[in-house]
Amino acid sequence: AIRQICQALYGVDGTPDAWHDCCTVQVEVDEQDVRAPLWRQFNADIYLGGRHVVGVFGPRQAVRTGRGIKFLRGQPHCATRIGAYHMEVPTGSILEIRKYPRAALAFLGRCLDGHGSWHMAQG
Repeated sequence: AIRQICQALYGVDGTPDAWHDCCTVQVEVDEQDVRAPLWRQFNADIYLGGRHVVGVFGPRQAVRTGRGIKFLRGQPHCATRIGAYHMEVPTGSILEIRKYPRAALAFLGRCLDGHGSWHMAQG
């Protein structure tokens, strides 16, 4: 049951082999889903394929990228209002996810359906 939960949340079953075979992927943001946007969140951080992409930190609500995430083009935006915030990664942004499990690449593709595309980084 735990392996099924790991598969649903992270795209891997939790075995050490699945976690250690990693690669670097680049994601291009192209938000097409207006009913359930992935790249626009209200009072919530943005996650993709089991990875924390961007969120707020601390009482001042400073924007912080997730571990292993690097923006190559574009930047996340955060608007705050009286204890609430609106987080957005604009369409056209490109981000790099380092140390992403190869076993979860199909999961990543499903998560990006209607929200963008990915490809393996060179190098």
